[in-house]
Amino acid sequence: MQSFPALDVAIALALTYFFLSIIATAATEAIAHFTNQRARTLEAWVGGMLSDLQTSKDQAVSDFYGSPAIRALSISSGDRRPSYVPSSHFIGATLGLAEAAQPAAKTAEAAWATIGQQLHDPRIQHTAVGDALLPIYRRSGRDAARFRHEAEAWFDDQMERLSGVYRRWSQRIVWLTGIVLVVALNANTLRMADSLYSDPARRDVIVAQAGNATTSAKADEALSRLDSNFTPPLGWAHHGGYSGWWTVAVAPVGWVLTFLAISLGAPFWFDTLSKLARVRTTGTPPPATNATRKGEGDQERNAQPPPPEGAQ
Repeated sequence: MQSFPALDVAIALALTYFFLSIIATAATEAIAHFTNQRARTLEAWVGGMLSDLQTSKDQAVSDFYGSPAIRALSISSGDRRPSYVPSSHFIGATLGLAEAAQPAAKTAEAAWATIGQQLHDPRIQHTAVGDALLPIYRRSGRDAARFRHEAEAWFDDQMERLSGVYRRWSQRIVWLTGIVLVVALNANTLRMADSLYSDPARRDVIVAQAGNATTSAKADEALSRLDSNFTPPLGWAHHGGYSGWWTVAVAPVGWVLTFLAISLGAPFWFDTLSKLARVRTTGTPPPATNATRKGEGDQERNAQPPPPEGAQ
Protein backbone atom coordinates (compact mmCIF):
# COMPACT_ATOMS: atom_id res chain seq x y z
CA MET A 1 0.00 0.00 0.00
CA GLN A 2 1.33 3.43 -0.93
CA SER A 3 2.46 5.52 2.02
CA PHE A 4 1.39 9.13 2.52
CA PRO A 5 3.58 10.51 5.34
CA ALA A 6 1.43 13.55 6.10
CA LEU A 7 -1.76 11.45 6.24
CA ASP A 8 -0.05 8.81 8.36
CA VAL A 9 1.12 11.48 10.80
CA ALA A 10 -2.46 12.78 11.05
CA ILE A 11 -3.73 9.25 11.76
CA ALA A 12 -1.07 8.67 14.42
CA LEU A 13 -1.86 11.97 16.13
CA ALA A 14 -5.61 11.28 16.01
CA LEU A 15 -5.01 7.88 17.63
CA THR A 16 -2.94 9.49 20.37
CA TYR A 17 -5.57 12.16 21.00
CA PHE A 18 -8.22 9.43 21.09
CA PHE A 19 -6.44 7.50 23.84
CA LEU A 20 -5.58 10.63 25.82
CA SER A 21 -9.25 11.69 25.65
CA ILE A 22 -10.33 8.29 26.98
CA ILE A 23 -7.94 8.63 29.93
CA ALA A 24 -9.17 12.17 30.69
CA THR A 25 -12.80 11.05 30.53
CA ALA A 26 -12.15 8.01 32.75
CA ALA A 27 -10.38 10.21 35.29
CA THR A 28 -13.35 12.58 35.30
CA GLU A 29 -15.78 9.71 35.86
CA ALA A 30 -13.64 8.40 38.71
CA ILE A 31 -13.56 11.82 40.37
CA ALA A 32 -17.34 12.17 39.93
CA HIS A 33 -17.84 8.74 41.53
CA PHE A 34 -15.61 9.31 44.54
CA THR A 35 -16.96 12.80 45.18
CA ASN A 36 -20.56 11.69 44.47
CA GLN A 37 -20.89 14.83 42.39
CA ARG A 38 -24.17 13.97 40.67
CA ALA A 39 -25.87 13.30 44.01
CA ARG A 40 -24.40 16.46 45.52
CA THR A 41 -25.66 18.53 42.59
CA LEU A 42 -29.15 17.10 43.03
CA GLU A 43 -28.99 17.59 46.80
CA ALA A 44 -28.09 21.27 46.42
CA TRP A 45 -31.00 21.74 44.04
CA VAL A 46 -33.42 20.03 46.43
CA GLY A 47 -32.24 22.23 49.30
CA GLY A 48 -32.79 25.38 47.29
CA MET A 49 -36.21 24.36 46.00
CA LEU A 50 -37.69 23.10 49.29
CA SER A 51 -36.34 25.68 51.74
CA ASP A 52 -38.00 28.94 52.77
CA LEU A 53 -37.72 31.56 55.51
CA GLN A 54 -38.84 29.05 58.14
CA THR A 55 -36.98 25.99 56.87
CA SER A 56 -33.23 25.95 56.28
CA LYS A 57 -31.68 24.18 53.30
CA ASP A 58 -30.14 21.53 55.57
CA GLN A 59 -33.49 20.82 57.19
CA ALA A 60 -35.26 20.70 53.81
CA VAL A 61 -32.70 18.21 52.48
CA SER A 62 -32.95 16.07 55.64
CA ASP A 63 -36.75 15.97 55.48
CA PHE A 64 -36.86 15.16 51.76
CA TYR A 65 -34.25 12.39 51.84
CA GLY A 66 -35.85 10.99 54.97
CA SER A 67 -39.12 10.26 53.18
CA PRO A 68 -39.74 6.52 52.62
CA ALA A 69 -39.57 6.65 48.81
CA ILE A 70 -36.28 8.53 48.71
CA ARG A 71 -34.80 6.54 51.59
CA ALA A 72 -35.43 3.37 49.58
CA LEU A 73 -33.47 4.85 46.66
CA SER A 74 -30.59 5.63 49.02
CA ILE A 75 -30.53 2.03 50.24
CA SER A 76 -30.43 0.72 46.68
CA SER A 77 -27.53 3.12 45.98
CA GLY A 78 -25.39 1.58 48.70
CA ASP A 79 -26.46 3.92 51.52
CA ARG A 80 -25.38 6.91 49.42
CA ARG A 81 -27.84 9.58 48.45
CA PRO A 82 -29.15 8.80 44.95
CA SER A 83 -27.78 10.51 41.86
CA TYR A 84 -31.17 10.36 40.17
CA VAL A 85 -34.72 10.57 41.52
CA PRO A 86 -37.70 9.43 39.38
CA SER A 87 -40.23 12.18 38.85
CA SER A 88 -43.02 10.19 40.51
CA HIS A 89 -40.85 9.69 43.61
CA PHE A 90 -40.03 13.39 43.79
CA ILE A 91 -43.66 14.56 43.55
CA GLY A 92 -44.78 11.95 46.08
CA ALA A 93 -41.99 12.80 48.52
CA THR A 94 -42.64 16.55 48.15
CA LEU A 95 -46.37 16.24 48.82
CA GLY A 96 -45.54 13.98 51.74
CA LEU A 97 -43.70 16.86 53.43
CA ALA A 98 -47.06 18.39 54.37
CA GLU A 99 -47.29 18.54 58.15
CA ALA A 100 -50.94 17.48 58.40
CA ALA A 101 -51.44 13.74 58.02
CA GLN A 102 -53.62 12.97 55.02
CA PRO A 103 -55.80 9.84 54.90
CA ALA A 104 -55.75 7.73 51.76
CA ALA A 105 -58.14 9.18 49.19
CA LYS A 106 -60.90 6.80 48.10
CA THR A 107 -62.32 8.84 45.23
CA ALA A 108 -60.93 11.07 42.51
CA GLU A 109 -62.57 14.08 44.12
CA ALA A 110 -61.00 13.23 47.47
CA ALA A 111 -57.58 12.78 45.83
CA TRP A 112 -57.89 16.21 44.24
CA ALA A 113 -58.83 17.81 47.55
CA THR A 114 -55.95 16.07 49.35
CA ILE A 115 -53.40 17.40 46.84
CA GLY A 116 -54.79 20.90 47.30
CA GLN A 117 -54.43 20.67 51.07
CA GLN A 118 -50.88 19.41 50.74
CA LEU A 119 -49.85 22.19 48.34
CA HIS A 120 -51.31 24.84 50.64
CA ASP A 121 -49.52 23.40 53.66
CA PRO A 122 -47.02 25.97 55.07
CA ARG A 123 -44.20 23.44 54.61
CA ILE A 124 -44.71 23.48 50.82
CA GLN A 125 -46.67 26.57 49.86
CA HIS A 126 -43.91 29.16 50.27
CA THR A 127 -41.11 27.16 48.66
CA ALA A 128 -39.90 27.36 45.07
CA VAL A 129 -41.46 23.95 44.40
CA GLY A 130 -44.77 25.15 45.82
CA ASP A 131 -44.65 28.24 43.60
CA ALA A 132 -44.19 25.96 40.59
CA LEU A 133 -46.75 23.28 41.49
CA LEU A 134 -49.63 25.51 42.57
CA PRO A 135 -50.21 27.00 39.08
CA ILE A 136 -50.12 23.47 37.66
CA TYR A 137 -52.72 22.43 40.22
CA ARG A 138 -55.02 25.34 39.36
CA ARG A 139 -55.01 24.61 35.63
CA SER A 140 -55.43 20.84 35.96
CA GLY A 141 -59.23 21.00 35.90
CA ARG A 142 -59.79 19.07 39.14
CA ASP A 143 -58.03 16.07 37.58
CA ALA A 144 -55.50 14.59 40.02
CA ALA A 145 -53.98 12.32 37.36
CA ARG A 146 -53.43 15.29 35.04
CA PHE A 147 -51.83 17.26 37.87
CA ARG A 148 -49.36 14.49 38.63
CA HIS A 149 -48.53 14.07 34.94
CA GLU A 150 -47.81 17.78 34.45
CA ALA A 151 -45.98 18.04 37.77
CA GLU A 152 -43.74 15.12 36.81
CA ALA A 153 -43.10 16.71 33.39
CA TRP A 154 -42.08 19.93 35.18
CA PHE A 155 -39.63 17.98 37.34
CA ASP A 156 -38.16 16.23 34.28
CA ASP A 157 -37.57 19.64 32.69
CA GLN A 158 -35.78 20.79 35.83
CA MET A 159 -33.57 17.70 35.75
CA GLU A 160 -32.62 18.47 32.13
CA ARG A 161 -31.38 21.86 33.26
CA LEU A 162 -29.62 20.32 36.25
CA SER A 163 -27.87 17.89 33.91
CA GLY A 164 -26.45 20.93 32.16
CA VAL A 165 -24.94 22.07 35.47
CA TYR A 166 -23.29 18.67 35.91
CA ARG A 167 -22.02 18.65 32.32
CA ARG A 168 -20.36 22.02 32.82
CA TRP A 169 -18.70 20.74 35.99
CA SER A 170 -17.62 17.60 34.16
CA GLN A 171 -16.14 19.62 31.29
CA ARG A 172 -14.07 21.67 33.73
CA ILE A 173 -12.70 18.47 35.27
CA VAL A 174 -11.89 17.12 31.81
CA TRP A 175 -9.96 20.30 31.13
CA LEU A 176 -8.04 19.99 34.39
CA THR A 177 -7.19 16.33 33.82
CA GLY A 178 -6.25 17.18 30.24
CA ILE A 179 -3.78 19.78 31.47
CA VAL A 180 -2.27 17.31 33.94
CA LEU A 181 -1.98 14.64 31.24
CA VAL A 182 -0.37 16.97 28.74
CA VAL A 183 2.27 18.18 31.19
CA ALA A 184 2.86 14.81 32.89
CA LEU A 185 3.30 13.00 29.56
CA ASN A 186 4.98 15.93 27.82
CA ALA A 187 2.43 15.50 25.04
CA ASN A 188 3.73 18.14 22.65
CA THR A 189 1.86 18.00 19.34
CA LEU A 190 4.60 19.84 17.43
CA ARG A 191 7.32 17.53 18.73
CA MET A 192 5.21 14.41 18.10
CA ALA A 193 4.41 15.45 14.54
CA ASP A 194 8.08 16.20 13.78
CA SER A 195 9.26 12.90 15.28
CA LEU A 196 6.61 10.88 13.44
CA TYR A 197 7.31 12.51 10.09
CA SER A 198 11.03 11.75 10.37
CA ASP A 199 10.61 8.19 11.72
CA PRO A 200 8.69 6.05 9.16
CA ALA A 201 9.14 2.82 11.16
CA ARG A 202 7.52 4.23 14.28
CA ARG A 203 4.84 5.91 12.19
CA ASP A 204 3.91 2.69 10.41
CA VAL A 205 3.61 0.77 13.68
CA ILE A 206 1.26 3.38 15.12
CA VAL A 207 -0.88 3.55 11.99
CA ALA A 208 -1.24 -0.24 12.12
CA GLN A 209 -2.75 0.13 15.59
CA ALA A 210 -5.40 2.57 14.36
CA GLY A 211 -7.57 -0.21 12.94
CA ASN A 212 -7.94 -1.76 16.40
CA ALA A 213 -9.32 1.36 18.08
CA THR A 214 -12.92 1.10 19.29
CA THR A 215 -15.29 3.46 21.09
CA SER A 216 -15.56 0.92 23.93
CA ALA A 217 -11.85 1.17 24.77
CA LYS A 218 -11.18 1.49 28.51
CA ALA A 219 -8.68 3.68 30.31
CA ASP A 220 -6.37 0.79 31.18
CA GLU A 221 -6.29 -0.27 27.52
CA ALA A 222 -5.52 3.31 26.48
CA LEU A 223 -2.68 3.46 28.99
CA SER A 224 -1.24 0.17 27.74
CA ARG A 225 -1.36 1.47 24.17
CA LEU A 226 0.43 4.66 25.16
CA ASP A 227 3.73 2.84 25.42
CA SER A 228 6.98 4.25 24.09
CA ASN A 229 7.46 1.23 21.83
CA PHE A 230 4.71 2.11 19.40
CA THR A 231 3.40 5.61 20.08
CA PRO A 232 4.60 9.14 19.42
CA PRO A 233 7.33 10.33 21.79
CA LEU A 234 5.68 10.92 25.13
CA GLY A 235 7.18 11.47 28.55
CA TRP A 236 10.16 13.35 29.89
CA ALA A 237 12.63 10.51 30.36
CA HIS A 238 12.80 9.55 26.69
CA HIS A 239 12.51 11.90 23.72
CA GLY A 240 11.36 14.59 26.12
CA GLY A 241 14.39 16.80 26.63
CA TYR A 242 14.43 20.27 25.13
CA SER A 243 17.62 21.95 23.95
CA GLY A 244 17.94 25.40 22.56
CA TRP A 245 15.81 28.45 23.23
CA TRP A 246 13.58 27.84 20.17
CA THR A 247 12.37 24.37 21.19
CA VAL A 248 11.79 25.59 24.74
CA ALA A 249 9.82 28.59 23.48
CA VAL A 250 7.51 26.61 21.20
CA ALA A 251 6.92 23.73 23.68
CA PRO A 252 3.94 25.50 25.35
CA VAL A 253 2.38 25.92 21.90
CA GLY A 254 2.59 22.16 21.35
CA TRP A 255 1.08 21.50 24.79
CA VAL A 256 -1.80 23.88 24.14
CA LEU A 257 -2.53 22.19 20.79
CA THR A 258 -2.65 18.80 22.50
CA PHE A 259 -4.89 20.12 25.29
CA LEU A 260 -7.32 21.64 22.78
CA ALA A 261 -7.39 18.33 20.90
CA ILE A 262 -8.14 16.34 24.07
CA SER A 263 -10.96 18.72 25.02
CA LEU A 264 -12.82 17.69 21.83
CA GLY A 265 -13.44 14.27 23.38
CA ALA A 266 -12.91 10.63 22.43
CA PRO A 267 -16.01 10.30 20.17
CA PHE A 268 -14.78 13.15 17.97
CA TRP A 269 -11.35 11.58 17.53
CA PHE A 270 -12.74 8.11 16.93
CA ASP A 271 -14.91 9.50 14.14
CA THR A 272 -11.95 11.46 12.72
CA LEU A 273 -9.73 8.40 12.96
CA SER A 274 -12.28 6.28 11.07
CA LYS A 275 -12.52 8.83 8.26
CA LEU A 276 -8.74 9.23 7.94
CA ALA A 277 -8.25 5.46 7.89
CA ARG A 278 -10.92 5.12 5.18
CA VAL A 279 -9.21 7.75 3.04
CA ARG A 280 -5.85 6.04 3.49
CA THR A 281 -7.06 2.58 2.51
CA THR A 282 -9.62 2.87 -0.26
CA GLY A 283 -11.00 6.39 -0.27
CA THR A 284 -14.69 7.20 -0.12
CA PRO A 285 -16.67 4.66 -2.19
CA PRO A 286 -19.09 6.01 -4.82
CA PRO A 287 -22.79 5.74 -3.97
CA ALA A 288 -24.58 2.61 -5.10
CA THR A 289 -27.18 2.70 -7.84
CA ASN A 290 -30.40 4.35 -6.65
CA ALA A 291 -28.78 5.63 -3.42
CA THR A 292 -28.24 9.03 -1.86
CA ARG A 293 -25.00 10.08 -0.17
CA LYS A 294 -25.53 10.99 3.51
CA GLY A 295 -21.98 11.51 4.72
CA GLU A 296 -18.46 10.16 4.61
CA GLY A 297 -18.97 6.67 3.23
CA ASP A 298 -22.62 6.54 4.33
CA GLN A 299 -25.51 6.24 1.93
CA GLU A 300 -29.22 5.55 1.98
CA ARG A 301 -30.88 3.49 -0.74
CA ASN A 302 -34.07 5.01 -2.11
CA ALA A 303 -37.26 3.01 -1.64
CA GLN A 304 -38.50 3.51 -5.21
CA PRO A 305 -36.42 3.02 -8.37
CA PRO A 306 -35.92 6.09 -10.55
CA PRO A 307 -38.47 6.56 -13.34
CA PRO A 308 -37.49 5.39 -16.83
CA GLU A 309 -35.65 7.95 -18.87
CA GLY A 310 -38.09 10.20 -20.68
CA ALA A 311 -41.03 9.19 -18.47
CA GLN A 312 -43.30 11.94 -17.09
